[in-house]
Amino acid sequence: MCGSGFVIQQNGYILTNYHVIKNATRITITVPGRQAVAARLVTTDQEKDLAILQVSLGNLTALPIASSEAVQVLDSVTVLGYPLPGELGTALSASDGKVNAVREGRNSSTRLFQIDANVNPGNSGGPLLNNHGEVVGIVVAKINSLQYAKENGSLLPERINFAIPINEAEALIRKVIPNFMLSNRQEVLTDQQVFQSAKGSTVLIVADQGETSTTTYTDNEDNGSLAHFIAEFVRAGGIGSGEGQTDYYASPCDYFENGQCTRESILRELLDYNHKWPSREYQLLGTPLVNVTNQGDRYDVSFKVSFTLHNRAKAVSGVCYLRAQVVRHQDSFLIMAIREKFAADGS
Repeated sequence: MCGSGFVIQQNGYILTNYHVIKNATRITITVPGRQAVAARLVTTDQEKDLAILQVSLGNLTALPIASSEAVQVLDSVTVLGYPLPGELGTALSASDGKVNAVREGRNSSTRLFQIDANVNPGNSGGPLLNNHGEVVGIVVAKINSLQYAKENGSLLPERINFAIPINEAEALIRKVIPNFMLSNRQEVLTDQQVFQSAKGSTVLIVADQGETSTTTYTDNEDNGSLAHFIAEFVRAGGIGSGEGQTDYYASPCDYFENGQCTRESILRELLDYNHKWPSREYQLLGTPLVNVTNQGDRYDVSFKVSFTLHNRAKAVSGVCYLRAQVVRHQDSFLIMAIREKFAADGS
């Protein structure tokens, strides 16, 4: 699944549509002029189809956000995004148009701007900009012309597309930016100036949905024991046991949701962890749930681990829920990506 998004704060917060990243096992974001990096999901409003992500990149340029209450029918707007990246490539695209109407969404809880700027799959989550270069909406959808024709027996006029007014996202934005302030620019920009001011802040989002086959992995002598591999990973300390622990990780590995990490960076994380918690106990709870992915030699593995950590000052215990992407490597396996969610001391 590919979509668009835009930077809302320079420390890496990005706003997009929830449906772009729904059920994603891995999210990768490309900021123009920078290397693709892994992103983490921060918060969502599924009812309004909104999500905020964060990447570990600094010195980004946030787009100014204006109140969408001032938007009127026939206002000029510009859409930025990455339509049909598989067919057209990943160059940023722009389209201009006008606001044709303000309509109620199908669930009657979210208003929508109807716009005639060109929108295609891949534009979802991109910014809708006014003629001051400020965000006034989030591109969300276009009507499926073929489906409309089947249901209504007539062809739908082209260029009927929709965007969510940015005010619908204000509550979500304030969760991560409590001191968020609306922009109020007065200077009117040309279309080219709008594009130039926003292009560095409009990002490409690739969400790996992690589709799995209906086949569940079963250990046997022919395919090796993936369950045994996971058990050894936990026995070795799971998230902290020293230099030997890096033998479980491919290089690079997406570790602790920090993006692409080398074995050296993983080792540094583990050494810091070992220093903080010199005494550690781990136990695998239950049987790992393993699904075969559509790539055949890769596996989605979910498992649960109890842990007890001690240092001179305190002890912490709880449960860690892990989801790992594992690939077959010769006669064993390697972890390509791992996500961890802790519940320490019952919290």
